[in-house]
Amino acid sequence: MADMAAIRRTLTAQSAALSSLHRSRAVVPFEISMELTQMRFARQLIYHGFVIFYPQVLQTIP
Repeated sequence: MADMAAIRRTLTAQSAALSSLHRSRAVVPFEISMELTQMRFARQLIYHGFVIFYPQVLQTIP
């Protein structure tokens, strides 16, 4: 089973990176916007104790 703390750290870091793109008013592709929404949803589920794993969400942002 995946380490939940590591998943939380990954989601938090990725969400922060994507959020900074949004704040900078950069042109963000629709797919990235959807991924940010999905990560926020995933993080909420993890914080509420649900065990979930989205491989595409957990990939590091280049």
